[in-house]
Amino acid sequence: MPLFSQIEASTIEAYEKGRVARTLFTATPILRVLRTNKSIYRPWQGGSYQKVPFDVQPSPAGAYDPGTDTFKVQEVQNQDAMAFDPKKYNAEVTINMAVTGIYNQGARQIFDVLKEKYNNAICSLDEQIAADIPNHGQPSGTGVANDRHKSINGFAEMFADGLSPVWTGDTFPLYGRQSRNAALTGTVLNSVPYWGGNSDGSAGPISLPLLNLTYNRCKTGKGEGKILGGKPNYGFCSDYLYGQISSRVLGMQRMDSAVKSPTINLEGLKFNQAIIFADSYMPGTQNGLYVNNAAVLPSITTGTVAQSALQTSATSSNNVALSNMPIQSAATSGLTVGEAFFWVRDDTLRFVFPKSGPYSFKFSGLQRAFDSDIQEDIIRAAMVLYCLVPSSNQASYGFNG
Repeated sequence: MPLFSQIEASTIEAYEKGRVARTLFTATPILRVLRTNKSIYRPWQGGSYQKVPFDVQPSPAGAYDPGTDTFKVQEVQNQDAMAFDPKKYNAEVTINMAVTGIYNQGARQIFDVLKEKYNNAICSLDEQIAADIPNHGQPSGTGVANDRHKSINGFAEMFADGLSPVWTGDTFPLYGRQSRNAALTGTVLNSVPYWGGNSDGSAGPISLPLLNLTYNRCKTGKGEGKILGGKPNYGFCSDYLYGQISSRVLGMQRMDSAVKSPTINLEGLKFNQAIIFADSYMPGTQNGLYVNNAAVLPSITTGTVAQSALQTSATSSNNVALSNMPIQSAATSGLTVGEAFFWVRDDTLRFVFPKSGPYSFKFSGLQRAFDSDIQEDIIRAAMVLYCLVPSSNQASYGFNG
């Protein structure tokens, strides 16, 4: 039997030279925003960890009667600090040098194998980081079920209040090593997550009033040493929820069609002063349609989470009224997360990584293994993601479309 058919033996196949179909990866607006927005990025300056000072309590102030009232001459601690460890990520590039030294070169090269291995590694690294941004980076402990201490400190722990469960089911009583709801810190590090589902714990549809309500829950607060902007600049959600939002917002004529952000070159929906983006790495139920990497899907796939044992009565101290979450009872077996939505104010976020050096998303250069044809390179990155004013941002979940 011949090895090749008459056609295969006599004819060169057709191919598209120099191109590789990008079937694995999808654009991630949130990572583009963090990298390109000058209000967010800060270069890493060295140090054992990132210290973030913040106000903890006001100075004594109020009306008084001159000559009658006395003053307590006692200094109070007005400031404290959060602390965040740099989180390290890498992606590996491995190749047999015979591939580049013998086969994949010259006129017979369809595409540059080594170049595309680097492109794939960069996209793989970005995908891992993008999928970790809506999750958390804390070790397991009180209020935290899964150990993710190696991952970036993401939205789940940022936009929490220490009492109400976030979309991961955790409560995060700590942020930046600081205790939320403590005698000194009080609620200054809190952002109360909002339940958008039904009173029985099932998910419900998103609506224009809910979008507007959560948008306006974001504090028009102060930022880093000065009064900063107003409401959120960005909204982020899954592709599925984005489709549902666009149909509702368009029906109310509250959007400008195909608004493109000049900084990240991606289109979104204009809502008030923000742009809503679809991001396949935001938590949802149908992300498997867009994300092909089984390793990252568990970080962004939602299910049913238990209600916090702290939410036992409709008292303001437990933030039940503020979170709109069902009170824990036998009638509610849990909360169906469905799709999550995040309103973000860019001047309250900081994304810190080195401008240069081995941990600045750069290649180290191929190294040959001893007495082997195998070469390897590792792309490394170290970064810190944190929020100056959590209450200026808002997380919500419990949407089924």
